[in-house]
Amino acid sequence: MEFILNGQSRAFTASPDLNVLTYLREVAGLISPKDGCSGEGVCGCCTILVDGTARLSCRMKMKDLEGKSLTTAEGLSARERDVFADAFVVKGGVQCGFCTPGIVMKAKAMLDKNPSPTRDDIAGWLSGTSAGARATRKSLIPSSARPAPCGKARPWIRPRARAVWARGTGNTRAGRPFWATGSSWAI
Repeated sequence: MEFILNGQSRAFTASPDLNVLTYLREVAGLISPKDGCSGEGVCGCCTILVDGTARLSCRMKMKDLEGKSLTTAEGLSARERDVFADAFVVKGGVQCGFCTPGIVMKAKAMLDKNPSPTRDDIAGWLSGTSAGARATRKSLIPSSARPAPCGKARPWIRPRARAVWARGTGNTRAGRPFWATGSSWAI
């Protein structure tokens, strides 16, 4: 079976019933999708994009991926990571960081489909994330955290974003989002 993972072609020949989350973490070595609910599909920490649609990787099997394109937080462009990091910091949406990649992937899917969402749109798209992420969702719902229409990240926020992301996730490499590090939250 062949599919695309973060822009790279992949071939998979093992069990087609292998859980996608297990494949991503243990075979592909990607750490952004997390197992927050033991495959119950209720927390959203394992959210990835499959052909641009937010899907729970814990509820999918490898056989479902034939010919599809998958994107994890590691597959986002540097600009997208910066914009989401800035938005989370501006709105106080940075907590422990465990569920953040799932929320980011849901937000990306939403913004790709609707670049100007209403408050209700945002609340609807971010529903289904873990109870621990409720404060994060509440802080992100105001749409003023979206990137400026010119498409540029807010450069005046970057130093603060680096400090908060570094401090808030145990990351000693300031400026890199937690999913790109070996921090304790990436386990």
